[in-house]
Parts: sequence; C-alpha cells; structure tokens
Amino acid sequence: SLSKRPIPYYQANHPRYLINQLLVGPLNTDDAAGLSPVMPNGLSDADILGISRQGDSLFVNFSKNLKALADGMDESGERLMVYSLVDTLTALPGIRRVRFFINGEQEGTFAGGIDIAGEFLRNEGIIQ
Repeated sequence: SLSKRPIPYYQANHPRYLINQLLVGPLNTDDAAGLSPVMPNGLSDADILGISRQGDSLFVNFSKNLKALADGMDESGERLMVYSLVDTLTALPGIRRVRFFINGEQEGTFAGGIDIAGEFLRNEGIIQ
C-alpha cells in the first residue's frame, strides 16, 4: 500500500532524505496503517555511498551491505523494495528513471531476483 508522509518542505526534493525516509520504515504518523517496512532492517544512511543526476536519470550507489541485508528476501519483497525506491525518486521534479549501483558496479542482483543492470522506470501499479 502507498503511504504519504509529511516532510519538511526544504527536504522534499532531496533524494538522500527521501531514501532515508524509506529506511526508517512505517511511522504511526503515516497516512496509512498496518504498513510493513520495504527496506532491509539494518540498512542506514552510511550505506548510501552516493547519489548523482544525469539528465532525467538519478544514479544511486549503495554499499554491498544492501545485498547482505537483503539476502533471503523473497521476490515480491525485493520487487517492492526496488519500486518503492524508484517510485519515490521518480516523484522528484525532472527524474524519470533510476539507475542503481552496488559498491560502484551495476552487476548482479539486489536479493537474487532483480538484476540491477540498466535503468528502472516508474511503476505505480506495483505499490498500489
């Protein structure tokens, strides 16, 4: 289920802040109840190694800790994690696609099912 959370106006267009909101997980002040976390437990701001923009693409580089913490996540959980990130970040002005890196490389999978190579486009249907 999709949730909206009030955030400070000056943080609304900061990708790192938005990713950190996903890392925090559900709060009792969110507008939807009964939500589950979409990001692996234990992932922190330190695991976001870098974020950059090129045209309408946002590049997000996570540490290899993401793969370690996501190990064992089932395919639907992995898909929800990826598209929660993608749909959150493509809500930013001018961002249409997201490219993920793990430790600076675009090789392998997040948790075994979704290949990180290439770019990800918004998919609202998956989080409805």
